[in-house]
Amino acid sequence: MLSIDFTSERTSTPLQEFLQANCWDTPTCREIACKGTVDQGIKMPWVKSARKQDGAFMISSWCNASAAQLDRIRSMKDSIPPDLYPFSHHQCPEPITSMLLTRKEDIAGWLVTHRISPDTIRYTHNYILPKLENRGLALAMMATAIRAQHETGVRNIIWTTPAHHARMVEFTQRRIFPYLSWMKYVMRSTKKLYQLHPHRARTEQDNTY
Repeated sequence: MLSIDFTSERTSTPLQEFLQANCWDTPTCREIACKGTVDQGIKMPWVKSARKQDGAFMISSWCNASAAQLDRIRSMKDSIPPDLYPFSHHQCPEPITSMLLTRKEDIAGWLVTHRISPDTIRYTHNYILPKLENRGLALAMMATAIRAQHETGVRNIIWTTPAHHARMVEFTQRRIFPYLSWMKYVMRSTKKLYQLHPHRARTEQDNTY
């Protein structure tokens, strides 16, 4: 099986047309990649309105997490999607924008970010316990991080969202896209390699002059 990944800002490109004309499978979206400026991000209505905390929930700096809290997150590894596990990168979290969400001492979620250049922060892992997903807490963490980044003057925000996180992809397309510098679709197409049956291969070899 051969595969090829490419980025596209449109649903149809010359490369996609070439692949389909040469018997590659129809490309499917693997993830979306986004880039924006914090000056635009701070203008998003949900950033202005998102609450910093919700009742018993508290948003604090990831850097202030206790050893016991970090150990608790590590113990949750098997129940967390691999792309949202906060210890999967060797790079240290960005202290300005990395957040921990707690309810009393219990872990409720996190937003872990990384500085990839002096003027750019990548929002890498944003996770909320599934039973709390409909309470706007993930947006509250992102809003808190965007406000903190805006205060420090770090200009750019980038992130990727795998296609299987369908709700976040839909939210990005509907509520964030108008404020982005760009959004690209990371596409993948595959093609099966043609293999001769061993008996047929021998026959064709015998018939070669």
